[in-house]
Amino acid sequence: MTAWYASSMSDITIARQAIAHRGRRLEYFTIAWNTLEGLVGVGTGLLAGSIKGTRVACRLTRLTGSCS
Repeated sequence: MTAWYASSMSDITIARQAIAHRGRRLEYFTIAWNTLEGLVGVGTGLLAGSIKGTRVACRLTRLTGSCS
C-alpha cells in the first residue's frame, strides 16, 4: 500500500510547482479565450451593423444629457 502523503519535502515542492505551472497555463488560456471571444463578438456585431460608433458614444454620454 502506498502512502498518501509526500515522503520528503522535495516531493511537496515538486508537486506544488507542477500544480502552479498547470494553473498558470490555465489562466493564460482563459485570458486568451476571453479576449478572442470578445473580439469575435465585437467583429460580428460590426459586420451585422448592430454596433455603430455614434450609438455607442451616444449611450455613453446619455447619462450627462448631452445626447439627443
